Amino acid sequence: MYGTEKRTRPIGPRGNALAMAMVALLLVLQSSTARGNERTSASVAPRLVSSTRTKNKKDRTKLVNSKTVPGVVSNTWVRSKKARARLATLITKGTLADRPRVAAEVLRQLDRSARAGATDAKLAEALVDRLRVNGAYGQRAIRSETSVEYRAEQLMRLLPSTSGTFLDIGGADGAIAAAVGRRLGLGKSSTMSIEVAKYDSPSSSVSHLEYEKGRMPLASSSVDSATILMALHHMSDPRAVLEEARRVLSSTGTLVVRETIAKKRSDKAFNASADILWYSVFDSTTTGVPQKTRFRSNSDLRTLFRASGFEVRGYEDPEPNNLFAPRHYSLRKAKN
Repeated sequence: MYGTEKRTRPIGPRGNALAMAMVALLLVLQSSTARGNERTSASVAPRLVSSTRTKNKKDRTKLVNSKTVPGVVSNTWVRSKKARARLATLITKGTLADRPRVAAEVLRQLDRSARAGATDAKLAEALVDRLRVNGAYGQRAIRSETSVEYRAEQLMRLLPSTSGTFLDIGGADGAIAAAVGRRLGLGKSSTMSIEVAKYDSPSSSVSHLEYEKGRMPLASSSVDSATILMALHHMSDPRAVLEEARRVLSSTGTLVVRETIAKKRSDKAFNASADILWYSVFDSTTTGVPQKTRFRSNSDLRTLFRASGFEVRGYEDPEPNNLFAPRHYSLRKAKN
C-alpha cells in the first residue's frame, strides 16, 4: 500500500486510531507550509522586483536602461564615478574654463538635479537657467584645439593635397568644410557640406546640400575627398550613409572619419551624457541634432567600415589628452 512498507498482521482498533491521528497532523502541517509559502512569495517577490540593488550585473544593466529610471545624464552622474569625473573636468577645464565661478555653480546644479532623478530635458533646463542668470549662456570657451582652423590642419594630414571636389558629411554650419576648401584651393561650388540639422549662421563659402530619403544629391563617383566628423554616432543607419558616401566617392577618393573610441561602458556613458549636455545646454546655435546616439569601439567601427565597402588605409589619434578619445580613420573604397 505504501511502497516497500509491509504489514504482517492487522493494526487493530488502537493502531487505527493512532494512524488516523498522525495522518491528520501531517495534513495540518502541509496546509500550514503551503500558506507560509504563499505569504513568502506574495511579500518577498514584489520587493525583489522593485529593488534597485542587485549583485547581478546583467540585472543592474537592465535597471539602468529601463524606461522608469532618470535621464541619461542623471543616470551617468549618479552611477559612474569615472564618467562623473570626466564630465566635471569637461565643464571646468573645457566648456567653462574661462569662467570658474560659473562652472562651479553649474556643477552644483548638475549634482542636485541628477541626484533628484531629473530627466535630460529637466536637467538641461535647470543648467541653462544657471547659465542665463550668470550671463554665460552661449558664451563657451574656445580653445586652440577646438578651433576650426586647427581641425582643418589635422584633416589635411590624411586628405590628399589636391582635390577637385570636397564634401563634409554631417558638416554642421559648414565652417570646417570652408577651411578645408581654402587649403585645397577650391571655390564654393566645389566645397560642399551636407546636413540634416539646422544652424543659425551657415557658412557662405560652402554649397549646402540636404540629405533626403537616404540619398545625397550628387552623381556617382563625383567627389574626390570627403569627411564625416563626429557624426556617425548620431546616425540611425550609419551603414546606409557610409554606403552612400562610397557611391559618390571617386575610385581613388579618400574618406576621413573622426569618431570617439568607446572601449568601456563608462566611455559610452560619458560620451552620451556629454553629447546631450553639449547640444541641449552649451550649444545655442543648433536645432534638430539627433539625440539618440551609439558610440562604438575601434573593432566595431572597423567592422562597420568593412560592411559598408571601405578599407582602412591608416589612422591617427590626433589628441591623446582629449576626454573623448577621438580617432581619425583614412578610408578608401574596398576592391570588390
